[in-house]
Amino acid sequence: MLVDGTFGALPERMNEPLRLIIEKLATTERLVSDLLVAARIEAGGVKVAADQIDFVQVATSAAEKARGRAELAGGSLYVEAQDPVVNWRVTVS
Repeated sequence: MLVDGTFGALPERMNEPLRLIIEKLATTERLVSDLLVAARIEAGGVKVAADQIDFVQVATSAAEKARGRAELAGGSLYVEAQDPVVNWRVTVS
């Protein structure tokens, strides 16, 4: 609410301290989230599933979605791969 001006305009000198506070809060939020996941893992409440992901297919799909923007900018976008690149994806829930 401070950032969006709900309480009125802030003095210019407050912008940097407010940005730092928001940045540190985001870092703290990620840390707490990681700690909660670790606690769930230790308690045995986490399920881990692994499946394969084809990165060529993912890249091709992304290129197809962005191709229009590239063409509007006068460029082109494509994916070239000789062999499918398959790797494992691990999902924690």
